[in-house]
Amino acid sequence: MKSIALLAACLAASASYADEVNRNSHYFSIFLGDSAQIIGSEDVRYGGGVSYGFGRPEPRFDFGSFRSQLVYEGYADVTRSLQNSGASPDSLAVGVLALGRWFEKLPGGRSSFYFDIGWGLQVADTRTYDLPSETNSTPVIGIGFDFSGSKFDTLVGIRFLHISNANLVYKNRGQDEFFLTIGARF
Repeated sequence: MKSIALLAACLAASASYADEVNRNSHYFSIFLGDSAQIIGSEDVRYGGGVSYGFGRPEPRFDFGSFRSQLVYEGYADVTRSLQNSGASPDSLAVGVLALGRWFEKLPGGRSSFYFDIGWGLQVADTRTYDLPSETNSTPVIGIGFDFSGSKFDTLVGIRFLHISNANLVYKNRGQDEFFLTIGARF
């Protein structure tokens, strides 16, 4: 009898979790971070921004017990150079991303682990030392936690964004940015 009750509780929790991920979601987040000298970045920059995204369930992307969403995101990113590289010290960029977001419910049922993989485009108001083009591509990966709430979920994570012009403009050093993201899903 106990095993039937445990099985029923697990199925109910699983169905509740499926309802959370298998619905359209809106995302709003703020992010703060800086660049790292990893893959050619020489102009160390720091900054942050805001983003808004829309996610929809994408069962074809589900991976084992990980449930997926396809998320379309727009963002604005302001950075400032820590060095005097001869390029503009301030830069405002706007971009769009399309990414897969996978969720896995953690034991206890009130929070989930998530990870993102995606690609996008970014347009900046000025060229910088590492980015000689104002238009760049932006592969992105991220990981974090989704904490369920009564009115909205809180997401806390880290994101790696590589900004590059794909060698369309000479001296394509690229910029590697790491961000702490804090946001809401509703």
